[in-house]
Amino acid sequence: MFKRFWQSKKASLPPVTGQMLVSDFQSAMTNLTTAATANYSAKRSEEETLQTIESANPEYVTTRDIDPAIQEALVRSSMNAHMQKVQAEQINSLTEHQVAQMEEEDKQKYLGKKIQIQVIDKDFKPLESFWQDKNTGEIRQGQLKSSTIKGTIEDVAFRKNTLVIKPNLKSRLILPDRKFIFVYVINPDTLVPAVQINLI
Repeated sequence: MFKRFWQSKKASLPPVTGQMLVSDFQSAMTNLTTAATANYSAKRSEEETLQTIESANPEYVTTRDIDPAIQEALVRSSMNAHMQKVQAEQINSLTEHQVAQMEEEDKQKYLGKKIQIQVIDKDFKPLESFWQDKNTGEIRQGQLKSSTIKGTIEDVAFRKNTLVIKPNLKSRLILPDRKFIFVYVINPDTLVPAVQINLI
């Protein structure tokens, strides 16, 4: 179910590449989605069991209100709901730990790296500008229509599916109010990369 996010530190580490960073984002998003699905399934299973019990008597239910023929099925259903809840909590805990560790490792590898980003999923619109007016301090955000950007990695945030990029010097001179560009690396609907990343 889970992909290994890292190898033994004793093993030789491959060179850092933009494709590796995209792959890490994809692994994190896949595992976070798996955890969210497990939580949803556990909640639905518990709700369905409770609805069956409550339907026996909407005012005050007792074991006498439940048809003996379905009591055994309810016991199994209840046990299954509790098992799913425990499993979901375990999956969530493991996922959070793995994603946090991978994020910390990638921050050490990539923060400060100069990159070029190429949009490959234009319909998803994965680029967003963060502006701050130098006179008023007003902050605003807006979609960026460019298909290619260059800059420096300022932050890596797997849970938000976001790379924070500081625009390169040329861009900052032309647009001084644009402080950062947010890059949503993976399309959450398809779990497919929305951008290509190259180190420069």
